[in-house]
Amino acid sequence: MKRIIAALVLSCIAAASVSAIELKNGRIKLVLDERTGHFALYYLVDVTKNQYRALLYDQETRTTFPTLYLDQKTYKLGDASEFKVSASARGPLNYVIEYRSATCVVRQIFGFSASAGSPMSDGLKISFEIENISERDIVVGLRYLFDTWLGEKSGN
Repeated sequence: MKRIIAALVLSCIAAASVSAIELKNGRIKLVLDERTGHFALYYLVDVTKNQYRALLYDQETRTTFPTLYLDQKTYKLGDASEFKVSASARGPLNYVIEYRSATCVVRQIFGFSASAGSPMSDGLKISFEIENISERDIVVGLRYLFDTWLGEKSGN
């Protein structure tokens, strides 16, 4: 009986970890939770050692999030039960998280980008599309809170 329970617990842990996808391009690594849309972002600081540094607080990815304002209500996307979350690739360098409710569809699009003169990707572009799927007009707004991790270890 203990073996069956242990096997069941291990299979549940394995199933839970399947929802994270790791995308790398150039110096950027994006680790995306496909169930919620929460993500961690890393920059490759040492190519020879394959050493990455977190750009956003990665110990708790829920501290970086978009908030949707919809008809005077706020929804923390990724945590709001009114929105179903799905994920898909859009071409080789873009990934889309879709938040769908009865009123609207919000698409968060992640894409790798390179600064001028850079031979490889060294940035991440995040854009949004908001589509009204209801029969009435809606008032909508969006804000994004980024919990950065840019020097806290050094005290700067």
